[in-house]
Amino acid sequence: MATKSSPPHLTVADEPEPIALCALSIDVRVAGTLAELVWDMTFRNPHGRMLECELQFPLPDDAVVSGYGVEMNGEIVDAVPVEKETARVAFEAAVREGRDAGLVEAAKGNVFTTRVYPVPPNGTKRVRVAYELQLTAPSLLIPLCSAAPLDELAMHALVLPASAAVAGPSLPPRINDAGDLSGLAFNGTELSAHYTNVLLTKPVVVGLPALEPAFAPTPAADSKPEILVASDPAAESDAFFIVNDPMTVPDAADASSASSSEQQSKRVALFYDASLSRDKHDKAAEAGLLRRVLEFLADPKQGVDTVDLVIFRNAADEPKTFSITPGTPGIDEIIGAIEGSFFDGGTMLQCLEMLGRLHAEHPYRMALLWTDGLATLGREMPGDTAFVVPVHVFCIDPKNNPELLAFIAQKSGGAFHNTTSPLFAPAAALAALARSRQFGFIGAECGDGVTEVFPAHPVPITVSGRFTVAGRLSTPAKGGSLVLCYGFGSTVSRKVTVAVPPPPAASSVVARFWARKKVAELEVFGDKHKADIAALGRKYCFVTPGTSLLVLESLEQYQRYGITPSKRGLPKIHADFVRQKQQAEDEEDRRVKAKLDEYVSKWHGRCNWWATKRPSLADKMIEDLRRKRNEARESRLQQERERIDRSAVKSVNNIAQNSRSCKRN
Repeated sequence: MATKSSPPHLTVADEPEPIALCALSIDVRVAGTLAELVWDMTFRNPHGRMLECELQFPLPDDAVVSGYGVEMNGEIVDAVPVEKETARVAFEAAVREGRDAGLVEAAKGNVFTTRVYPVPPNGTKRVRVAYELQLTAPSLLIPLCSAAPLDELAMHALVLPASAAVAGPSLPPRINDAGDLSGLAFNGTELSAHYTNVLLTKPVVVGLPALEPAFAPTPAADSKPEILVASDPAAESDAFFIVNDPMTVPDAADASSASSSEQQSKRVALFYDASLSRDKHDKAAEAGLLRRVLEFLADPKQGVDTVDLVIFRNAADEPKTFSITPGTPGIDEIIGAIEGSFFDGGTMLQCLEMLGRLHAEHPYRMALLWTDGLATLGREMPGDTAFVVPVHVFCIDPKNNPELLAFIAQKSGGAFHNTTSPLFAPAAALAALARSRQFGFIGAECGDGVTEVFPAHPVPITVSGRFTVAGRLSTPAKGGSLVLCYGFGSTVSRKVTVAVPPPPAASSVVARFWARKKVAELEVFGDKHKADIAALGRKYCFVTPGTSLLVLESLEQYQRYGITPSKRGLPKIHADFVRQKQQAEDEEDRRVKAKLDEYVSKWHGRCNWWATKRPSLADKMIEDLRRKRNEARESRLQQERERIDRSAVKSVNNIAQNSRSCKRN
């Protein structure tokens, strides 16, 4: 039976009672095992003053917000994806200026919250929230709930088939539980209904008989994969697909035969992280769980008799060997050695690479890794020598890196046991240890036309049902093919060939699902892929750790931060933004062209200068030397002429003087 959910509402800081819904319109679209729900909510402010509120919107488990919009000037304005820091700066500036704005950031938990301002006095405010989820059963629960009777309720639903690859006739959807709504029924694959003055206390459950084979607890032997293919509405040349493969998990006997050499080993390696970041964890609870694990392995049914303990921090200590056969104090000694260690230094997960050397000396059945995964030294991901045997990772620290730890466990063929998760069950962890290597998805062999299939790394499968992969078609018009590989560790025991047809229609839901799968893969090493994750969030319009959804009020705000406004809801502002942006780009192009023309002109002038024949420096120096020599020679000649002239004048004067003397005598 479906449980009652809490209704969406607006909370006010200085008001004890929240502002309730007064009208609601829901649009539901189901494609295969994906569902998108769009809630258009109207809230009425009963107070005679303008309010600043916070929207509280409960989300189903595993739902992802894919759209958000608020009412501005009587129209819903859709948020646009923006880099997180830019969105926060723009939003805070709008709040300080008293302008309307909305912001959605990545947050954990199943309650979506955001600021709504302004809510006019004695008026209404519309807010739209869209979310997507992957169905976990052949039905969809629509969590209708209201604190007071709604003035108006409108509902529209459309169920699209996945593909012709699903065996059997296409069965139309039906209403399994109409809740408080009378006369609610599908007309083929579509539903439309309208109600007034209705109080919602129960959810509506839509049955999807066509999906029942895909969700069978034990899939039939002839079950075929369900395939959903769609092109991207924003780029028709891009197409994406989702494959839901019915999967039956083999029993433990198959696991033993797949890894018989490991099962024969009676030795286990225990790597224990004693770095400073783990100093505050619950050591008593950890010791109790470790004792239970070691006692389980030491049981004659499991047959483990030796444990090599390696305590590591920024470096690894030499291994210490303990016997844990029943009747020996080995388990107490292991726990005592751990309790006697000091927590200090950084964390180097590369210490796990010594597992390869130790395994070569004396083969292990498996390795146990106790850590928080907060690597502070070296590479986060150990090298290949760390994955020679299944690594079962245990984490008891509240602050940890679950993505990295799960990746390490899955890559090695082990399992990740996160005791901080509410889903952790000690019995399930012990059962996984009994299997040593976990059955799971190993990878996909991409054929012609298929690329970027996610998950791209091994994923354990512990429960029979369906396994989902998403990929991209490089040649949408031709379709493509791929082979899904399953097995224990790296040993393939089952292959499923999937033929992907060309996309029959466009759907942003399928493209966004693929993008979320890729982001989940990149987030394992999020610091290295921040730019790629943010780019995917912007392109496919969903919230990531690096992107947010933002709504602003005016053209000036969008221009100030270089954010393109939504076309729907702000058509004039969008058109003005695009026009002015184009004008600015044209002006910039003209400025750049003028500058380039100036540079080209100067370049040609320089080229012409160099092309003009001019005396060389040596020629000029020789010419200057000759000129100076000529000038020096001319100067000497002039001096000689002047000397001769002086001598001649003197001689003439002497002759004249002698002549006068003779005459007197």
